[in-house]
Amino acid sequence: MNYFEEALLRLKQQLKVRDDKDVAVILGISAAALNMRKKRGNFPETELYALAAKRPDLRLDVGLVLHGDRLTPDQRVALAVTAAYPPAGIPDAAAQGVRMFLELNDKRRAQYQRIGEILDDCSDDAVELVMQLVDKLHQVEIKARR
Repeated sequence: MNYFEEALLRLKQQLKVRDDKDVAVILGISAAALNMRKKRGNFPETELYALAAKRPDLRLDVGLVLHGDRLTPDQRVALAVTAAYPPAGIPDAAAQGVRMFLELNDKRRAQYQRIGEILDDCSDDAVELVMQLVDKLHQVEIKARR
């Protein structure tokens, strides 16, 4: 069984459906499109993130579907950041944000975990907008310190 088939099986389990066609309908793509993606080994991650954002009632664990295990809030945020900014193109501010997040101090851990939980339900586009906002706020903070 390859990655696509394993992820699809985990998604079927979470959605409580048996057929690929049912998964395609829920993801908002045609059964033929899902089949073509299966042949290419291109799992519909974007559609999965969109579904999780649009249908929180489904309580999808995107990390479980994509990676086969449950992710901690820290891991989810790091994954969301790297999904929004591919590793080769991570801007300095985003890379610094990831480092800061991974080196949390106890004072802010609960706040960062809450941010992670919120971002977990967001699309890649929403996460990118959040990162742009954080970058702008960071720039304002730096200017205010001078």
